[in-house]
Amino acid sequence: VELDLRTPLNYHRRDLPIHVDDPFYDRDYNLCIVCSRCVRVCDEVRFDTALTMTSRSGVALVGTAHGTSLLESGCEFCGACVDVCPTGALTERSYKWEKSVKDVTTLCMNCPVGCQMIAEVNKFDKVVRFKGDLAGAANNGQACMAGKFGYDYTNHSSRLKKPYIREDGILRKASWEEALGYIKQGLSGRPPDEVAVITSPRGSNEDQYVAAKFAEKILKTPNIDSALDGNHMLLSRMEQRTGAGAATNPIWDLENSKTLLVVAGNPTEEQNVLAVPVKKAVREGAKMVVIDTRETELTRYAAEWLRPRLGSEPLLIAAISRVIFDEALEDKEFLSSRVNDPESLKKSLWEFDLVKTSRDTGVEESQIRRAARIFAGSDAGAILLGGDGLDEKGKERIVDASFNLAAITGNIGRESGGIFPLFEGANTLGARDMGAKPDQNGHGISGMIDAMANGKIKAALVFADGVSSGSTQLLNGLPAALDKLDFLVVSAVLDSEITKCADVVLPAETYAEQTATVTNLERRVQLLRITAGARYDERSGWRTICSIAQEMGSTDFSYESASGVFDEIVKKITKYGGLNHERLKNGGIQWPVEKTNNHGTPILLAGDSKNIDVVALKYTELAESLVSEPITFAPGRLLSQPERDVLVRKPDEMNYIDREQLVQVHPEDAKSFDLREGDLVQVETQSG
Repeated sequence: VELDLRTPLNYHRRDLPIHVDDPFYDRDYNLCIVCSRCVRVCDEVRFDTALTMTSRSGVALVGTAHGTSLLESGCEFCGACVDVCPTGALTERSYKWEKSVKDVTTLCMNCPVGCQMIAEVNKFDKVVRFKGDLAGAANNGQACMAGKFGYDYTNHSSRLKKPYIREDGILRKASWEEALGYIKQGLSGRPPDEVAVITSPRGSNEDQYVAAKFAEKILKTPNIDSALDGNHMLLSRMEQRTGAGAATNPIWDLENSKTLLVVAGNPTEEQNVLAVPVKKAVREGAKMVVIDTRETELTRYAAEWLRPRLGSEPLLIAAISRVIFDEALEDKEFLSSRVNDPESLKKSLWEFDLVKTSRDTGVEESQIRRAARIFAGSDAGAILLGGDGLDEKGKERIVDASFNLAAITGNIGRESGGIFPLFEGANTLGARDMGAKPDQNGHGISGMIDAMANGKIKAALVFADGVSSGSTQLLNGLPAALDKLDFLVVSAVLDSEITKCADVVLPAETYAEQTATVTNLERRVQLLRITAGARYDERSGWRTICSIAQEMGSTDFSYESASGVFDEIVKKITKYGGLNHERLKNGGIQWPVEKTNNHGTPILLAGDSKNIDVVALKYTELAESLVSEPITFAPGRLLSQPERDVLVRKPDEMNYIDREQLVQVHPEDAKSFDLREGDLVQVETQSG
């Protein structure tokens, strides 16, 4: 394996079993020197305690507390233990014997946290290992399961290598010139409202900008959106209230927060590394309130878990604000110096009588009061704001209620305070910044799916890297809707259910094959770097669009490089004005950055430069968000459930958890459906 050995390789086998039956990595305790680094990183950095020190027959070893598999111990498979192991007792299973010849600093493109990673590349230009970069400001060296082990699709042998066009119902290989001519014929002359563009959630800022420009200048359509922008209204309202559809503070500000409020979101699942500073804050004494119908991982860390009726979350937050005023817990100095017309907000909250709110939300008055005292009880309170289970109006109202709460407690523009919207898509924020979002006349991704299914949209251009019906509930109907189109162009990395519907399939580059920029959840603009060159006829998203635009007769898409596209971006988008690719090589910078001598804006609305507007709330309007459907499925996630019987199956010598799935039903619903504890039920969605 080409190791340069300067010391003897002595392997003292102690006849300990080698664990190769859990996912992603192997555990060979014959190589373990019991340094406990893996146990410590799991406990002290990740706060998961999946590993511990054990004693077997007087011998100290590392293992799980009950000697179970990692699957049963609550392991998140973040890989932190593998990264700190000094002896190879813990090793990644894929490419286990591969030797790295170079390290490239790049980004994980699987969620909006935007973790900075080190890609280890072998002599064949394959990425063989990913590890968190300790210099990464967004992740401080941490990663999650998807980031640590989800990079390998770039090396897949089945990657699309050539364009394909459909003839007589069958896709056949074609040249780029032939495919572009076919696309010109299929897209030209269509009415703007019959065409749509769906951009990839992994698409760079350059991809998103050129896609938005193509939709506006060539197709003249308002129907453009990023595939995972399921919280469009939540982010749009955040933009109106804070100036950004993004976090107001840096992610790692959260580790110093004294109180935390998590609303209708599941960050350990969707934005995993963002939950690490949250758990650290709680470990160090911070108190957390969780408002969520579901049981999630963070409910176990909560001082108070409020379980409101689905859709009543804005009502509940407004009631918490009412209690804060009732008990004189508001930040009077902040209200008088920074907030415009706080009296109108105070007067509007008198409508939110606790008896009435308790009745409509299903949360006891005493619990609402306790939650209010917790959140108002410190000078550093952060709100993690999701939109799970809420409709578009509900998302708009939950932003208003949360922003008001942050304002009356003085947590706007303050370190370790602020609001953190929880959304999906690695570059959802970048897409919105670049204009790849619907305007008031256009369809967002949900509306596009409906319009395609109804025959109103007849042709589409889809960038499918990171897009599948299984990636989120939002996209469940996408393949069936695409199948009804008259003409479909898909740019993709791998063949999928989406390419099977296409009239033209174009091979796409991955994150590993391009230098481009991405903007994460905290507004940090970061640089992707080439780890391996494209081997065949793959093209990046922006190059693909430029090729199509030029084929359709445009002379306005003649970019030579991604940095050339970015140079145009900084001229058009003021908050990116002081950035360029060269400057970003030294690390990410949080916008707004309007000049080259500006080092970024970590905290929005800080200082006394701008007064803050609050919104007077109306009880009847917030009550409209209450879900009226007979029953709604709201999945959560819990890794470790030691109180439940679990069967671990071993097909092909690999551990798989096998247990009955539990559905919790509201007592009133259970009564109407004549259900009792332990009954067997079948859950079926409206689409079957």
